[in-house]
Amino acid sequence: MLKHSTSLMYAFSEVGVVMLSSVLRSQVAISVSIQIANAFLKMRRFLKDNAEVFLRIEVTIFRLLYSPIFWKGCTLGRVWGIA
Repeated sequence: MLKHSTSLMYAFSEVGVVMLSSVLRSQVAISVSIQIANAFLKMRRFLKDNAEVFLRIEVTIFRLLYSPIFWKGCTLGRVWGIA
């Protein structure tokens, strides 16, 4: 459990996996911790390789949400006084 949290953790951090692998000694535990570390590596590589795509999606969403054309005729736009 986290120091100041009332909820339990459902995932390890990358550092936590490395720390866990140094404590556990069974072959299965070592194999699983290596697979988890590789998953973190692949996830980091995926995020780095697709950073430009994520940025373009974010810019598109921003433009859409702040576009008066999007809000024109929209029920929420009328409620919020945008349309």
